[in-house]
Amino acid sequence: MAITAAAQKIWKGKEWFKVMAPNELGDYVIGETPTLDADSLVGKTIEASLMDLGGDPAKYFYKLKFRVTSVQADKAVTRLEGLSCTRDYVLRMSQRRTRQVRAVMDVKTKDGWSIRVKAINVMNGVVQSQISKRIRKLTEEMVKSASAQLTMYEFLNEIISGALQTEAREAGSKIYPVRIFEVTSIEVYSAAK
Repeated sequence: MAITAAAQKIWKGKEWFKVMAPNELGDYVIGETPTLDADSLVGKTIEASLMDLGGDPAKYFYKLKFRVTSVQADKAVTRLEGLSCTRDYVLRMSQRRTRQVRAVMDVKTKDGWSIRVKAINVMNGVVQSQISKRIRKLTEEMVKSASAQLTMYEFLNEIISGALQTEAREAGSKIYPVRIFEVTSIEVYSAAK
């Protein structure tokens, strides 16, 4: 198939840039993008699955969001903007005759990142509101203490590895049996300077 003159005009003069994950996450190539002006890349966002970043294929449901901060030679340098679970994974957690207790917390990490963490606890059966409040309060306390003791990327690794989820699920099960605890979203408000 021949390339049309209009298509040639669009691509002519564009350079390809590799979009890199932050050094703390392994400096992987997230993707490539063409542009006429390298400065126009700054501020653009890109999403990548954790599986694409050389992570565990079992964590396919995590998506990381990055923002381009600078361009160096043929590489676009990024910083973390957030983490989220895929919609189908979150919907699969909630089944009939289960109770969800959601928690939303604004926290600061040890290295000064200001973030919003959204988490969900799923319990079997219907739960009284007093138990839901106690589970939510315990979740908020655990996430706030973990974030205050860890840097942003250490906190992210705790979530990706599942260590924070296991600890929170075990602590919550002392109040009422928690079937699933998952951090569904992290939004970055301000990064460390």
